[in-house]
Amino acid sequence: MILVGIPIIYYGSEQGFTGSGDPTNREPLWNNMNQNHELYLFIKVVTSARTSTQWYGQTQVQRFSDSLFYAFTRGTTFFAFTNQKNQVSRTITYHPYSNGQKICNVFYPSSDCISIQNNQFTVYLNNGETKIYVLQGSASFLSE
Repeated sequence: MILVGIPIIYYGSEQGFTGSGDPTNREPLWNNMNQNHELYLFIKVVTSARTSTQWYGQTQVQRFSDSLFYAFTRGTTFFAFTNQKNQVSRTITYHPYSNGQKICNVFYPSSDCISIQNNQFTVYLNNGETKIYVLQGSASFLSE
């Protein structure tokens, strides 16, 4: 099995450093580490989900694709992306879930959950957001 998707985070990316021209192109991270920065928290959630579900060891399967929306799974983890700023929604009918199962967005695990009904579910993406859904109860970090 070939594993792909090695995470790479450039120095300062998790703090929103821009790497502009001198002298701010080498901002000191050790004096400015903000563990509440929105990018730091985003990366923390993604790496926790990655570790908990081990999606990196699963085959990637395309589940939906058009010019505005792209989705795939790795195992039972569902990833959805858009290139649009307005709301985009798609009903997903090709997926690995059974009726009655519930998937939850790792970024909002208590408020963005979807129940699979009639062998389908609808995903809503707003303002260019990305969503990563895992089976409810399958990722221990969601209860933290």
